[in-house]
Amino acid sequence: MACLPGGTVIGREGVVLFQGKVLHDTMRNVTANEGAPAVRAVSAAGILLQGGLTTRHLAGTYMLGHSGAWRNYAHWLIEALPRLVAFMQARGHFPDLKLLLPPLPPGSFQAQTLELLGIDPAWVEAEAQDEALTCELLLSTSAFDLWSVSPYCRLAADRLAAAAEAAASAPGLGPIVYIHRGSAQRQVRNFEALAAALQARGAQIADFEAMPLTQQIAAMRQASVVVGENGVALANILFCRPGTTVIELFNPASVQPAYWSMASCCGLGYGFLVGRHVPTDRYPAPDQNGDYDVPIEALLQTLDALASRPAAAVGT
Repeated sequence: MACLPGGTVIGREGVVLFQGKVLHDTMRNVTANEGAPAVRAVSAAGILLQGGLTTRHLAGTYMLGHSGAWRNYAHWLIEALPRLVAFMQARGHFPDLKLLLPPLPPGSFQAQTLELLGIDPAWVEAEAQDEALTCELLLSTSAFDLWSVSPYCRLAADRLAAAAEAAASAPGLGPIVYIHRGSAQRQVRNFEALAAALQARGAQIADFEAMPLTQQIAAMRQASVVVGENGVALANILFCRPGTTVIELFNPASVQPAYWSMASCCGLGYGFLVGRHVPTDRYPAPDQNGDYDVPIEALLQTLDALASRPAAAVGT
C-alpha cells in the first residue's frame, strides 16, 4: 500500500497522478474510449488526458478501490475485491478512511459486493468521469494481475464467501456445475448435445449472468467439479474450495492462462479442452471471439481423468 500525499485520481478509470507522473500500475486496462472519457490516448509511455477536466480537492484520507476494468466481472473479482477487503482492514488504522469508486448501479454485482462486505455508502466518494480528485492523502495498492493471481485475491474471496454464507442460506447446484456463457460471441455451437451428455452424469447447467452473487458463491462452494466456457463467469472458481476440479473450454484462438493461474492460486485441480472452430459469416477463420464445437467424448474422458487428480494441470 502506497501513501501518496496530494495524489490525484483521474475520472472513473482509476488512473493515479503523483508528483506530476502517472503511477504505471494504475494504467492497466485503461483504454481511450467512451468508457474512459477523461483519457484521450494510452501508450507505453503514459496517457494523454482530455482537456477541461474539473479539479476537486478532498480533505482527509482516501483509498482507490478499483482498476480501469471495474465494469468487467472477472477483473472486478481479481482487481477490485482485494482492494475492498484491504480498505476494510485499513479502516482499523485510518478510522475516517473513505473509498473512491465510480457510481455503481443499484443491484449490480459491484454493489452486491460492497453490501456483503459491510461497506457503508457513507464511506464512499463517487468519482465523476470528467473530474480529477486530488486527495490530501491517497492510499493506492500495487496492481492485481488476472494472469498471475495473487494469494491475497484468494484471501479476499474467502472473506466475501464467508460474508455471503452468513448473509443468506443460498442453495448450491450440486457437485458438478457447468458454467454457460450467455454472450453472443464465442458460443458453443453443440451446446444442447453437450448439456444433455453432462446432465446425464448429474451436472447442473448454470448461467451466472442473472444470478445473485450469493447464489453464485454458494454454487462454487458446493461444487466438486466445475466445467466452464472461457469467459468472465469462470472467475467464480475463485470461490471454490481447495481440491475442486476445474475444466475450462476454449475455442482454438482463445487459449490463455488466466484461470489456470487462478486455479493454481486456489489449490484447484485444473484441466482444459480446446474445441473445433465453427466458421461463421463474421468469423470464417479462427478468432478469439469465434464459435466452436466441444468434442463431447473427449470432455467426458477429461472429466473422468481429472476428477481423481486434484491440483493437477492437464491440457487436452
